[in-house]
Amino acid sequence: MTAKIGASADNTKVTIGNAAEMALEIDSVAKTIKALAPYQMAGNGPAFAASGLLQQFTVNAPTKVSVTTEIFDTNNCYDAPNSRFTPNVPGYYQCNISLNNQVAIDTFGMYGWIAKNGNVVAQGGSTGNAAAFAFATASCVVYMNGTTDFIEGGATLTGPTGTGNGLCNNFSAALVRAA
Repeated sequence: MTAKIGASADNTKVTIGNAAEMALEIDSVAKTIKALAPYQMAGNGPAFAASGLLQQFTVNAPTKVSVTTEIFDTNNCYDAPNSRFTPNVPGYYQCNISLNNQVAIDTFGMYGWIAKNGNVVAQGGSTGNAAAFAFATASCVVYMNGTTDFIEGGATLTGPTGTGNGLCNNFSAALVRAA
């Protein structure tokens, strides 16, 4: 590959790339280095955060959580109506979920999970007591291919029988290293 280096007319910016397209721009005035489209630097990759509303769970039945309140979505990769994150940059993503049940009963627990392409990759949780709600958190770093891989969050309310309410406080992910 032959590199091509260009400079702006006022010599404040340098671009680096190949004969077909430029990939990087170095700006001596702004003191920045940025990737030019279609390239992205890891720090500028997809990230999102969302929260959910109160949701009813059937005891001991794993359920996908409805996380439809988008807090931010840097690359328009979070599908809020379907509570699904499909990033458009291949790489490694830090993924997080936190939930709690809304019943302070000794025998009820809340267990949260993160699934990649329908397969659970992280889970965690606790059992509540008469004075406190059960709280669940799960986090992991997963590789996502930037086209078809996706993550979703879910929960399982544990207990003797029946239903109970739960809340997804946070569902989020961010690119930590491009591949």
